[in-house]
Amino acid sequence: MAAIGLYMVNYEVWPLYSLHKSIAILLFALILLRVIWRAMQGLPPAAAPLTSVQHLAVKLMHVLATQRPHVGADVMHGRA
Repeated sequence: MAAIGLYMVNYEVWPLYSLHKSIAILLFALILLRVIWRAMQGLPPAAAPLTSVQHLAVKLMHVLATQRPHVGADVMHGRA
C-alpha cells in the first residue's frame, strides 16, 4: 500500500488513488477484526514454562522493543 501511495505521488498517477484507498480500508477492517478477535480470545498459553532468567529476558526485550524500537531491533539482530 505504501508503495502504491509513493508511486502515485511521485509520478502523479492519480487514478491509483481509488486502489490505494480500497486497500487501506480493507487493511483497516482486517486489523480491526484481528484486534477484536484477540480481545475475545485472550492470550494463548505459553509453550513451556519459563525459568526466572528467561522471564526477565522476555520482560527486558519487551521494554526495549516497545519503548525503544531501534534498540530492540539492534538487540534482536545482534548489533548491540
